[in-house]
Amino acid sequence: MDRMINIIPLFVIMPLGGAFILTLFRARLRKLPDILANIVTLCVLVLSLVSVFKVSQFGTMVYQVGVWKPPIGIAMVLDSLTSFMLVTVNLVAFLITVYSANYMEKYTAKWNFYTLFLLMLAGMNGVVVTGDMFNLFVF
Repeated sequence: MDRMINIIPLFVIMPLGGAFILTLFRARLRKLPDILANIVTLCVLVLSLVSVFKVSQFGTMVYQVGVWKPPIGIAMVLDSLTSFMLVTVNLVAFLITVYSANYMEKYTAKWNFYTLFLLMLAGMNGVVVTGDMFNLFVF
């Protein structure tokens, strides 16, 4: 069960990592933004679908970031409502990245759009999984 609890921070880490990689390879590879954004959003969507089954199997899961316990430390919570919201947010995000592959090429720079979109997705997932009011404000 301890290994499954470690999926909770991945909902924030994966989009942040994707945005970081996009800024590193800015304008070097033409198709990288489309491919990377679609892969990241698909992986987070699959992870959120897995979380539905894990919550039904194990119940509510809490991941503590750092060594301090709440209310001083940061806690991420995964329960049935959180799983439902994660599936909803990440499904919409995946559909947006699939649709925007052709659309963004005509109207704006893909690098900027996908970087900001993945940062927004990390914030949205963070809002959903956070366990306290301060981190809700931060995300």
